[in-house]
Amino acid sequence: RSDNQDAKAHEYAELMVGEVDRLNRLVSALLQFSRPRNPEFINVDLCALAHHSLTFVQADADSQQITLSLNLPEAEIHLHADPDLMQQVLLNLLQNSLAAIGTDGTIELGIEQNANEVKIWVKDSGKGLSSEEQTKIFDPFFTTRKDGTGLGLAVVQKIVEQHMGHIAVESNKGQGTSISVFLPLDGGIQ
Repeated sequence: RSDNQDAKAHEYAELMVGEVDRLNRLVSALLQFSRPRNPEFINVDLCALAHHSLTFVQADADSQQITLSLNLPEAEIHLHADPDLMQQVLLNLLQNSLAAIGTDGTIELGIEQNANEVKIWVKDSGKGLSSEEQTKIFDPFFTTRKDGTGLGLAVVQKIVEQHMGHIAVESNKGQGTSISVFLPLDGGIQ
């Protein structure tokens, strides 16, 4: 806060803030994974949630020269779900794609409705995953990044299961990844 800071003090201050943010993300992910809260199901506008999610990651995408696109139907899609948990799913998937690309690539977030089910997908032009990595990506603490926690996709899987859904992964090394989440419109309530 001092106007008299030297360059070294400023560098240390930025480093501390960055580390506090990193620790906060790690603790939040650990808490969500180890003690997931029960979903509070309400009627959720998925298209609005998708717009929101892209807004959250737009600055990071811009700084990495990554183009974000949204593939939504003309009509709104409503789902019986927990909006906060669904937001977490979208953000975790988008952040994974941003990390997989690094710089200069594309990410597409899409939503479509089929009969009694909704498909949400995030497709990126990142580094892709080997067959072995694909079998482990939902395992807690498995990560392909040196700065990753390995909890993002484990949390996604837990939330999707709480909503009686399932996940499909399509990826080839060097050719990007597409992760699709399938959720029942009624939240799995019979």
